[in-house]
Amino acid sequence: EQSGSPLDMYTAPKTVFAAGFIGHYNILSKEAYTGICDDTKLGSKDIAIRPETIEISANPQEKRDTTHQFQAVVKDHTLRGNVLRYTIEKNGIELKVDVLFRSFALFKHGTIVYASIEKRNCLEIS
Repeated sequence: EQSGSPLDMYTAPKTVFAAGFIGHYNILSKEAYTGICDDTKLGSKDIAIRPETIEISANPQEKRDTTHQFQAVVKDHTLRGNVLRYTIEKNGIELKVDVLFRSFALFKHGTIVYASIEKRNCLEIS
C-alpha cells in the first residue's frame, strides 16, 4: 500500500488503508466533505483528517484563509486517559476529535461547537 518512515506514514497517508492502519483518521468521501473542507484545490479525491488536528471551541474563532471553520453538534465523548475523544456531527457526517482532557472544558451532548481545521490537515487520499 505505502512505504516510508513512521512519521511519513502517519502524517501523509496515500490510501484509505494506510490511513486506517497507521492512525484513526476521519475518512471523508469527496461527496461528504462539503461544508467541512470546502476548497476547490481538493479536487475529486477522498480526504483524511487526523482527530487531533480538529480544534473545537464554544465560540467562533478568528477567520483565517488557512483554516476551514464550521459549526457542528457534539454527539458523544469518551475519556481515553489524558485525551477526550468527541464525536461531532455536521450535515449527517460524524467526525472524531481528540483534545487534551481538561475538566473545565467539557462539551455536553447536543452542544453546538465551532470546529477549525487547518487546510493543510485535509489530506487527499485514494
